[in-house]
Amino acid sequence: MDAWKVREVHQVTDDAIEALMNTEAHDGWALERVDYIKEVGVRRPQMAYFYFRRTHSAALNEDESP
Repeated sequence: MDAWKVREVHQVTDDAIEALMNTEAHDGWALERVDYIKEVGVRRPQMAYFYFRRTHSAALNEDESP
């Protein structure tokens, strides 16, 4: 069984995205999808939703580590 996690980012900058990706990857989560929320006529997204997935076996391996 897979576990899912959704993270909301309000400041969509390269530094914020990089920090989020590094943190979640370190914890065993894999990026599945990103949804950007944009205002009409504005190029930079106002916010983003990051969807992560972790397999049951990855969660078990993390729990077994000392």
